[in-house]
Amino acid sequence: MAIFVTKLWQYSFDAMAPQPLPIALNTKEVKDNLCGYFRESFVDKYPLKYNSGLTILTADCKPYGEVQIGFCGRVLLNAFNQLEYGDANGDKQLSEMGRAILDSWLQNGFTEKGFFHDFINYSKTPTYISDVHSIRQQSEAVYAILHYLNYERRRVGTDKNKRQQLKRVGRSYAQTARQSCKVYKKKTAISPVNSAITETTLTTQGEVLHQ
Repeated sequence: MAIFVTKLWQYSFDAMAPQPLPIALNTKEVKDNLCGYFRESFVDKYPLKYNSGLTILTADCKPYGEVQIGFCGRVLLNAFNQLEYGDANGDKQLSEMGRAILDSWLQNGFTEKGFFHDFINYSKTPTYISDVHSIRQQSEAVYAILHYLNYERRRVGTDKNKRQQLKRVGRSYAQTARQSCKVYKKKTAISPVNSAITETTLTTQGEVLHQ
């Protein structure tokens, strides 16, 4: 099969003789076009605001009521990207959308135990809120929030309320990590991947929170 595919690619390349495409747009024009996703996918009718990118239909690409904080969704990383780009290019709409998303998660995005909500489906009645947490998604969320808080600290100064909220997340992670270590030690060795992610997240968080 591999030989067949190789020969097919070689034949297609020789027969079609593809040429480099002319550059139609410069870098800024490409980024401006890509920002259309942020504008058209913005959802602000729920307690948690977000850019819709999960479970949308390719037929119409309309925003949907499901939101996933990391992995496929990357809500907070996307929000920080649009905020930073909006500020850098004088695009007030993008800046306001990005800040609205990040601030809504800092205000309403935590569970009672201090973790970020991983997945919420607002299209369900009642609203479905998953109680399962992924270290990958939690790490992505904290990573994005740390960038946001550091960015805002440099821009306007430290917001003590936001800092306290993130400290609570750090304590929850630390407690969970200690409990997990006890369980893993009894059963098997700690996963080096999960351990590294946890340590990196907590270390980075400590560096920012104590500035």
